[in-house]
Formats: sequence, structure tokens, C-alpha cells
Amino acid sequence: MSLNNYPIPALSLRWLYVDFNNYFASVEQQLRPAGFPDPTFFTATAMIGMIALAGIVVRNSIILIDFIHHGLARGLSLENAIIEAGTIRLRPIAFTAAAAMLGSAVITLDPIFSGLAWAFIFGIFASTAFTLIVVPLIYYLVYRNPSTAD
Repeated sequence: MSLNNYPIPALSLRWLYVDFNNYFASVEQQLRPAGFPDPTFFTATAMIGMIALAGIVVRNSIILIDFIHHGLARGLSLENAIIEAGTIRLRPIAFTAAAAMLGSAVITLDPIFSGLAWAFIFGIFASTAFTLIVVPLIYYLVYRNPSTAD
């Protein structure tokens, strides 16, 4: 997929900021995982978890936007292309998120990798919702006028 403009990559990469803030919000809540007397803090492994999370989230956003572009290329209206892309990508995005969260839940009790697990779990939970709801909404707001279309 060639993007050829600035709003699309900016829309895809915006979720990195959401992931970062979501992790720090969970730390602010003094998250106490089961079995730990201390909260989970920002560690090097938490940063690794956020990097891994960024790959999944940006990929989901780019693929969703690509599906919207394919719908537009087939002649669908902007609204129908967004709805169709969201419908087609809902299950793969949700299953990817669920599998990643369940897989990360196993290491939440590990003293070294718990930061990675919690960063990944909370980040992917929020980012999945944002990818499925906010990305199509912002895409619609940016491209609803014919003068801003590619």
C-alpha cells in the first residue's frame, strides 16, 4: 500500500501516543497484579512490551485504512467503504487482541516481565477499541469532503 499523503500515516501512528498514555494511566492507578504486593512500574521490559504493541496497533490501523481504500476503489461511497472495512476487519482485530492479551496474561506474575505483560495487555485493550472506532471516524472526518480526497 502506498500512502502518498500525510494524514494516513499520521492517523495510523497516532495510536502510539494512546498506548503510551494508557500504560502510564494504569501505573497511576497503582496497578497491583494478583500475587504482587508492589505496583508495576515502567521498566525496560515494559518498554519492550510497548514496542511490540506498537507493531500490532499500527499494522491493524494500516490494514483497516487499506480496506477502506479498496472499497473506495470498487466504487463504494465513503460511508459504505468504512462500514464494510470495519465489518471485515472486526473479527481479525478482535481475535488478535484477545490472543495477545491471553498470551501475555501468563507472564503477569513474573517479577521481571510483568511490566511487559501489563503494558501489552492494557495497551492492546484500549488500542483495539480505538482502532475499530476512532480510526474510521477520523478517516471519515478527514475525507468526507471531496476536496480533501486523494
